[in-house]
Amino acid sequence: MNKKLIYGALAVFAFGVAAYANISHATPNGTPVLMYHEIVTDSVATPPGDTVITVTKFNQQMSWLKRNGYCSMQVSQLINYMTNTGRVTIANQAESFMVRPTKCKPVVLTFDDGWNNQQNALPGLRNNGFTATFFIIGTYPDSNNSSYMNWNKINTLVRSGHEIGSHTMTHPYNMLLSDATYEVATSKTYIASKTGQQIVSLAWPGGYYTADLLNFAETVAKYKGTLSVDDNWCYSSNISLEGTPYCDWHTGNYVGDDEFKIKRIFVDGRCSIAEFGTIVNQGHTMACIGDGTKNMEAPGIMRVPVDPYSSYGASIPRDAVEPSNTGDEYLWRTR
Repeated sequence: MNKKLIYGALAVFAFGVAAYANISHATPNGTPVLMYHEIVTDSVATPPGDTVITVTKFNQQMSWLKRNGYCSMQVSQLINYMTNTGRVTIANQAESFMVRPTKCKPVVLTFDDGWNNQQNALPGLRNNGFTATFFIIGTYPDSNNSSYMNWNKINTLVRSGHEIGSHTMTHPYNMLLSDATYEVATSKTYIASKTGQQIVSLAWPGGYYTADLLNFAETVAKYKGTLSVDDNWCYSSNISLEGTPYCDWHTGNYVGDDEFKIKRIFVDGRCSIAEFGTIVNQGHTMACIGDGTKNMEAPGIMRVPVDPYSSYGASIPRDAVEPSNTGDEYLWRTR
């Protein structure tokens, strides 16, 4: 695995024009990759937190990105940008164009776990001309647990222009190399078989990886890149995983950075829109105070995926998908 710094330097020299220069000309802190989990309706009792945001706040954030000149990349496009001399076509925009400082500021929108309520994000994405990458846990869509999207709903995402990535088969924490064949390699081929998409990227559960796992993902499973989490979130959360190389980089997803250590920014559901703007601009997660509303004053929580095959997971009530009033074919009620 190499960082391709030489290729990036040669590219700028070879083209000799600013159009294909380092992405930092457009975004000084690199390319922000935002990480979302559950997008809940405003009426539910679940308080916002690290992995929970209301659909109203999500829509406000998408509008903020649009107003401030951002266009969406998918993860495969970011990998291509980082490894292919900084050139990429944004095919999901109204017009295809090369990413240039004069055109837009790239942002990557990602969703983990395949929560059913992530469908609440679709109108906000569509209304602002954005597409996203959804990281799916391979066994969960087969579980008949309404907390998670089934393959029919996931394939509707595909037909709507969104990208699918792997989040392993079972979402193990502190994964061992002995688990990698099933969790990393099998998930890639299985999710591809269910969606018809080539799976090029993997998001590590909990952001955890080791050098051996990174090497396996690249050389054995043949991913093009993998994603973890923002180093600032790890440090501020005082997370330590027994000296493993977790949250050990300080890059901003620039051309030439390691595409197997793409960092993502936790979007705290408690953030005000001003705090969200700060997070995007600085390229790091931060603790949010919120905007003083009732929901934002509630204690935030982090909800992690629950095995949908367990009796515990099956008994947990989850949020129904917000019903569509715009005729969107990809919105359903779970109950």
